[in-house]
Amino acid sequence: MLHQYPLQIRFKLIALAPRFSITDSSNKEVLYIEQKVLAIREAIRVYNNQNDKNQVYGIKTPQILDFGAQYFFYSGTDEATPIGSIKQEGLKTIFKATYNILDQANNIKFTIKENDPWVRFIDFLFTQVPFLGIFAGYLFHPTYNVIDSQTNKTVMVLKKVPSFLERQFSVELIDQNISPVDEVNCLLGIIMMIQLQRSRG
Repeated sequence: MLHQYPLQIRFKLIALAPRFSITDSSNKEVLYIEQKVLAIREAIRVYNNQNDKNQVYGIKTPQILDFGAQYFFYSGTDEATPIGSIKQEGLKTIFKATYNILDQANNIKFTIKENDPWVRFIDFLFTQVPFLGIFAGYLFHPTYNVIDSQTNKTVMVLKKVPSFLERQFSVELIDQNISPVDEVNCLLGIIMMIQLQRSRG
């Protein structure tokens, strides 16, 4: 286990470039995520924290259009050998968020599934209402399970938590025996999934 759970993921609703801060149960920042502004292809850099600009992971896709794209995870700045990747599961994502996390050999290792798609749909509609939309962070809280494709057991749970003028999510680790590389791939998959869901409402 690389971190002390639960982890808290936070990002501002209004920002030129997406920036995520991830803190552990002691409120220590353990990961800081930046995305390039106006990048044709998604390019996300992951650091230890805001003050440490040594890149520990990267997320990138070779595709220009994000729909159906596969996003590859890298250790450090080495983009020669991906450690894993994430890809949305067909048209289901339009109605229900379903993403596959693949291992280094491009085999499906985990699947991120949304528990109740109607919660996110209502949350999205509420955010479109002028003024009232800023309170949506207090009312509707989608939950996502990260499921092992071999055992069909949940290894992590992501849940949106109440927040104002920002979005906040909590990550619980269910499988205490998860391997370090699987833990990293699941966390990077969650980060990318949040970004994709954020851009689509």
